[in-house]
Amino acid sequence: MKLSNTVIPAIVTALAMTMLTGCYENCKTVKKPFNNKDLSNWSFKGNPAKSKWTVGTPEMVKQNNKRLAAGLGNEAMVNLAAEHGDSLDIYSNAKFGDSHIELEVMVPKGSNSGIYVMGEYEIQILDSFGVEKMKASDMGAIYGAAVPKLNASKAPGTWQKYVIDWQAPKFDETGKKIANAKFIKIELNGQILHKDLEMPGPTPGGVTGKEAPTGPIMFQGNHGPVAYKNIVICPLNCQTKANCSKKDSCKKQTKCCDK
Repeated sequence: MKLSNTVIPAIVTALAMTMLTGCYENCKTVKKPFNNKDLSNWSFKGNPAKSKWTVGTPEMVKQNNKRLAAGLGNEAMVNLAAEHGDSLDIYSNAKFGDSHIELEVMVPKGSNSGIYVMGEYEIQILDSFGVEKMKASDMGAIYGAAVPKLNASKAPGTWQKYVIDWQAPKFDETGKKIANAKFIKIELNGQILHKDLEMPGPTPGGVTGKEAPTGPIMFQGNHGPVAYKNIVICPLNCQTKANCSKKDSCKKQTKCCDK
C-alpha cells in the first residue's frame, strides 16, 4: 500500500509522541520522600517522643565537632542526637522496589548512621575519613557483610553523595523468594564501592527484619548525629523529562533522578 506524503509525517509524529509520552509517565514516578518542610512523610522506629530528628540547615558545633546543630532553613533532615541511643531510626512512609537512589549525607566527627535500603539492607554511614584499611563497619560497607573497595570518605561535617542502584528480592505468587536482592552499584562521592553484590538476606537492625517485594528507606538515628538531604528515589530504569526530550531513544537513557 502506498502512503501519501501527508500520512507518513503524521505516523512519524504519532510514534514520536507515544515514545515521549511513555518517558514522561516514567518521569512522574520520581519520589522525593523529604518535602523540605517537615517530617510528615516519615515514621519512627519507636516512641516518637524520643526522636531528636528535625528540619534545618546542619553544621558541626564549633565547640564540639562530634555534634550537629540545625540552623534556620529547611535544607535537610537533621538528627540532633548527642550520643548512642539518644534518638530513633526514621523511615519513609512511601515504599519502593527496584530503585535508583541518590542522596547526600553529613556526619560529624566520629558519628555513625546507616542507610537501610527497603528498610532492611544497611549501607554503613561512619566518619571514616583518613582510614587506610577499611572494614565491614566503615563508611560505605554493607554492615557486617562486605567491605568497600576503597575509602571515598570526605572530612566530617562535609556533604557526601551516594548513588545506589538496587534490585529488590523477587517472590512468586505463593510468596516464596525466587531471587535474592542485589546492590547493582553503590557509588560514594563519584567512586564505586560495590558492584553486583547479592544479598541473601537482610542485615541486622531493619524495620521488620523480613524481606518483602517493597520497603521504605530508613536512616539509622539511634547511633549518633547525622543529616540527610536531596533524597531522590525512582524506578531503576525510568527516565528524566530532560532525557525524554533528547533525540536519542529514551530506552537508551538509564539515569532517572532529575532534580
